[in-house]
Amino acid sequence: MLLGKTDYTCNGVPLGFAAVEQTFVVPPDANLLTFDYIILSEDASPDQRYDRFEVYFWKVSESMPASPAYADGNQINQGLACGNWHRVPESGWKSGSIDLTAYREMMVTVSFRNYSRYDNWYNTYTYLDNVRIQ
Repeated sequence: MLLGKTDYTCNGVPLGFAAVEQTFVVPPDANLLTFDYIILSEDASPDQRYDRFEVYFWKVSESMPASPAYADGNQINQGLACGNWHRVPESGWKSGSIDLTAYREMMVTVSFRNYSRYDNWYNTYTYLDNVRIQ
């Protein structure tokens, strides 16, 4: 899955997020929700104010949390420029996970999001694959 858009012009990136989410009952023997991703960004992401990939996870009976259960982004804060792409990880796919043991047999929602924040400069998008419950 592609979260975001690959061809926004450098100073024409809309603020907001691209997301895919699913609500499901966690199986009684589930341990982890795992996923693989690649982030491509012209921006740096030293904290939540900037572009990055985030995963939110919550019980349906509660509100979506203010902070993500998992987050990642480009940590190289040098050489930011239109067309200067940074890849996370530098090669292959990166794996992430969320511990499901406290949510067994509960109805939950997971939301995978690619955020463009702060200003309309510097595009970021994320490829997501191999989402699975282990």
